[in-house]
Amino acid sequence: MFWGICTQEVYDAIMNIKLKKSTIGIPQLCIKLACNHISEAITLIFNESLSQGIVPNSLKVAKVTHVDKGDNPMNLSNFRPISALSTLTQVFEKLVYKQFINYIENHDILFQFKFGFRKGHSTAQAASEVADSLRNAIDSNINTCGILLLEGI
Repeated sequence: MFWGICTQEVYDAIMNIKLKKSTIGIPQLCIKLACNHISEAITLIFNESLSQGIVPNSLKVAKVTHVDKGDNPMNLSNFRPISALSTLTQVFEKLVYKQFINYIENHDILFQFKFGFRKGHSTAQAASEVADSLRNAIDSNINTCGILLLEGI
C-alpha cells in the first residue's frame, strides 16, 4: 500500500517544519540545520519502517500534557490531552499521511461529502451542501404538492 519515500520529500518536509510547534527530543532548528547531512539516512529509516510495517520505538514516544477545558478542574473529563511528538515523528507522520490521503482519494474510498479533515473541503462547503439539499427537498415537495392540487381540481 505504501510506496517509497524519496530523499527530496524528506528534505522538503524537514525544511517546512514550523519552529514554533511543540516537540520533544532534538530541537527543530538543529534538525533543519543538519538536514543536508541527515535527510538520506532518515529516508532509509522511514522506507525500512514502511516496508517492514514496523515503527521504531523512538518514533512512538510522546509527551502528553493535559489542558483544562475551562469547566470544573476537579473533573477529569474536563481535561484534553495534547501530545508533543519528536520532530522526526512529525515528519514521518506527514509523509505517511500524504500517501494515505492520496490512496484514499485516488480509490474513491471516502464519501464525496466527507468534509472533516480533507484539503479543499471546508465547513462552509458542508453547510452549503446541506442548504442545497434542503432547498432541493423543499422545491421537490412544493412541485409535488402543486401537481397533486392541480390533479384534484
